[in-house]
Formats: sequence, structure tokens, C-alpha cells
Amino acid sequence: MKKIMIIFVFAVFLIGSLGFAHATSDVIIHLDNTGKAIFLGSTNENLTNLLPKGVYVENGKIRGETTLQTFKSGEIWTFNYSLPNSNIEVFLPSGGKVTETNGDVLIDGGNLAVYNENSISVKYIVEESSNPNLFWIFLIIFILLIFLFLFSRKFNFEKTKKSSVKGENRKIETFQEILNDRENKIIDILKEKGKIKSSQLRRLTDLPKSSFSRHVQELEKKSLIKRSGEGRNKFVQILE
Repeated sequence: MKKIMIIFVFAVFLIGSLGFAHATSDVIIHLDNTGKAIFLGSTNENLTNLLPKGVYVENGKIRGETTLQTFKSGEIWTFNYSLPNSNIEVFLPSGGKVTETNGDVLIDGGNLAVYNENSISVKYIVEESSNPNLFWIFLIIFILLIFLFLFSRKFNFEKTKKSSVKGENRKIETFQEILNDRENKIIDILKEKGKIKSSQLRRLTDLPKSSFSRHVQELEKKSLIKRSGEGRNKFVQILE
């Protein structure tokens, strides 16, 4: 009886040791929005004929990617994979929600995952997540368009203004060819000084008051200059 007990204990120990030493594989699979499965993991088994195409074992490390284990029907994605003596954990893509699985659904590192041993099957949908960065991108584009619009308007205004000034200058230069010396002197001073008081203009021309008034009136009739103001605050300027 004692021998039988010893043999029984030894057999239990041997079976337990064999079970403990039995090789296992740990596989982590990341799914993306296109259905591609990225395999990571480790093993001490020969898995040459057990891994899908595109996935391999090198120095005990499982690496690779494949789309052969995933397919889509309507809005529902399905992923299936089996590997004997393994622990399998599948991470769903961003926005993924499980609709059906044979494993345990859990949150690992803030990401939704499904875990099972030896075989895993999971059906899921991927909800479109709004990208908050798009708002800022559109806002920046909108601001740039407004800036370009205002800049183009300012550029066109300056261009029109310069063209107008050039046109006025050409007009004055044309008239100066037929003006007398005193009238040309008045025009030259106004071109240099801009808008000035009538009394100051007369002093600069060094003309008698009556003669100065007559020449100013003639230039005003020819639409080359204009007068404004009253009394001591009379001004003269080239007509724009």
C-alpha cells in the first residue's frame, strides 16, 4: 500500500511538472482602422505552420502583420485567430466597440482589448471620431483668406491711387508746356509743398498781390489747382 502511494504521488508530480514545463505563447495583436493586424509576442514553440502569412518567429519573438484574419461585412468587422497553448490579447482600433466575442473584454492601458486563451473571435464596429484639429485648420485657412482679401484690396487701392497721381502729374506736365513762367512757378511750388496757405504761396512766388491772384484764378479755371477756406485761412493745392 505504501509503495502504491509513493508511485501515485510521483505520477502526480511528474504530470504536474510536464504541464508546468509545457511551452506557451503570448500574443498581442493590434488592429487598425483598415483591418490590418499587427502581431507582437513571444514563444518557445515552433510555430512555423501555425502563424498567418506575414507573421514570423525570430529568436523566440513573434513579429509581423497581416490582413488575412480580418474581414468586414457592412459596418461590422470580424477578427478570428487560433493558436494552441497561447494567451491572446487583441487591441481594437481607436473608436472600436465590441459587438460579439468569445473572450473577455477589458481596458488595457486606456485601450479597449479582448483576451482569451488558444482561440479568439471578436466582432466590432469602428465609430468615426471627430478630429478637433480640423476646426483649427479651417479657422486658420479662413483667417488667411480674409488676410489675402484685405491685402489684395489694399494693393489694388494703392495701385489705383498711384495711377491716379501719375495721371494727374501727366496732366499738369502737359499744361505746364503751355503755361507762362509765373503760372509754372506756382505749380512747381505746390508740387513741392502740397497744400499751403495762399499768403505763404504768394511770398514764395514773390509776385505782386494782384498778379498773383490773377494767375491763381487762371490755374483754377484750367482745373489744375483749387482754393479752399476763408479769410486768413485760405489754402491752395494742386487739384487731384
